[in-house]
Amino acid sequence: MSRHEHRRHTRHVTQGGSVYERAVHEMNDVLYDAYGQDWDHLRIERLSGVIEQMKLRVERADDSDRPARVIALLLLQAPRAARAQDAMDKRHGHGYHHRSKRLYELIDFNDTFVDAVLSLGREHRRDFVQTTYTLMQDVCRRARTHMFTYEQFEAIAHGLSREIAVYLGAQTEGFEVHMTSRVADGLGVDMQIRQPATGRYINIDCKTTSAYGHRVSTLEYEGRISERAATLALAKGYIRIANGRGDERVLVVLFRVTHEIIGDIRNFEFTETRILAQKLDEMIAAYGEAGDGFYRYVED
Repeated sequence: MSRHEHRRHTRHVTQGGSVYERAVHEMNDVLYDAYGQDWDHLRIERLSGVIEQMKLRVERADDSDRPARVIALLLLQAPRAARAQDAMDKRHGHGYHHRSKRLYELIDFNDTFVDAVLSLGREHRRDFVQTTYTLMQDVCRRARTHMFTYEQFEAIAHGLSREIAVYLGAQTEGFEVHMTSRVADGLGVDMQIRQPATGRYINIDCKTTSAYGHRVSTLEYEGRISERAATLALAKGYIRIANGRGDERVLVVLFRVTHEIIGDIRNFEFTETRILAQKLDEMIAAYGEAGDGFYRYVED
């Protein structure tokens, strides 16, 4: 296929077809730009440059093109993320630099996963996990590299579904919600949620039941909270702590997101958001801050 023919075919499919078909063609288009006639032969060691190019395309995309481009970015990140997950699971690479690099690749992948889901309408979220997994299998096969097992990928999706559901549920209930940057995520902030009526906001770190319980126990063991505060935190399902130091110090509300209390999650959304709204109002009443800290964490 000539460069001109490839371009023409890509534009045609971008205007029609499903968002996933358009994502594949967006991915192939950036690969062709990078590798020319060798565009169909991926190499994991040279994906970094292509990923950065795709990120630029995402930034420049209009609303109609953005979902396909974010999914294309996710597909390109899959080989590195799958390799990183495999290394983590097998406890390979205990060196700090190696482990930090693999961890960054997983965080980068997770960020894009969340972005991709949030960029889609409800009708496309239903088959997101299965469809993207199938497409990632093909990308990893082309790159001749390891692919997530379906269990690994489902675990990633399940873990991220909580923060996505909180984000969408808060929006549904009329709160202003802002997903934070990777810098803020490093300080334990998943998102910021503001109550329009009062202008007060909180930084939230969504936790599973087990992760929340472990974190509270660790905080008590380290002497950062009292035994009474730990007991109250386990009863209420949330507690505010301080993360970071100096100029990077930030107050974060650890929030236990459990389906027994908040409700079930289906296709990345809570089936009922009323209890979530009550919890958010309760947390903002207890810990909400006013001022210009909202939207503090944005990408440069």
